[in-house]
This record gives sequence, structure tokens and C-alpha cells, in this order.
Amino acid sequence: MLFLTTLLALFSCNTIRNQEIVPVSAAFQKEMLQLVNDQRAAGCTCGNEYFGPAKPLVWNPLLESAASRHATDMHTNSFFDHKGSDGTRIADRLNDAHYEWQAVGENIAFGYDNMEEAVSAWINSPTHCELLMSPNFSEMGAAQSGLYWVQTFGNPLN
Repeated sequence: MLFLTTLLALFSCNTIRNQEIVPVSAAFQKEMLQLVNDQRAAGCTCGNEYFGPAKPLVWNPLLESAASRHATDMHTNSFFDHKGSDGTRIADRLNDAHYEWQAVGENIAFGYDNMEEAVSAWINSPTHCELLMSPNFSEMGAAQSGLYWVQTFGNPLN
């Protein structure tokens, strides 16, 4: 059974530091941005709520780093949760990556063989879709480790 959860985290305060973070490829970045931005450009009904077209997101390597850290943690330690094995949450991971933010969000998925399946599952889940379509975010990073997928959204401080 495949599980999906969403979290829009605004405050938290723990850290994890000693995991191997593997950068994603340029092709991964391009494909993920294309899938997400195509959906944002088209607009989308998430559950019963329609979200009109939203501005495209841009890739941020600090958001990617936080996503990679969490995907690697879940894969390495065989769990599926927004809370890391050390108790950290999305805000902690972004703070540790030195991303100065005013809004953050995270989608996680497990069990999908490819990016299209993972993004489609997020779009078909109302709470994940709302996060993906939110006009409150201007940047994104994402990563995959095994069958674990993490998509991290942010809006930096001005």
C-alpha cells in the first residue's frame, strides 16, 4: 500500500548532520520542475477546491539539499514520516541548510518507481496538490532515494 502525507511546517527546532547527501542531476531538476510547473500553469482542482494558474517555481539547491537529506534518512532508516529519524521537521532541515524562509512546505511519497508516478500521486491527493499549487511558494527542491520521494517548497525572506 502506498502512503502519502503532507506537512506545511512553520516552526520547529532539532538537527541531523552526518548523512551523505547526494545531489540530484540536472535532468532530475529539469524534469521535476517541468512536471510541477506545467501543472501550476494549467491550474488544478485539488479535492473540491480549484486553484488557478500559479507562477512557475524555480529550483533552489538549498531546498534540494533538505529534500535529499530527508529522502536519504527515510531510505537509510526504513521509515516514512515528515519527522526525521532524529526528530527534525522540514523547518529544521531548511534552517540547517541555511535557507532563510518565510514559508515552507513538504510533500513526501513512497513506493513510486518514477517521477511521473510520484508527482501524479501528489496531484491526485488534495492536501499534496494544494501544497504543489500554492501561490505562497516561489522555489522548490526535490530528491529521491530508493522509492522515497521528497519535494520541498519555500518562499525566501526578502
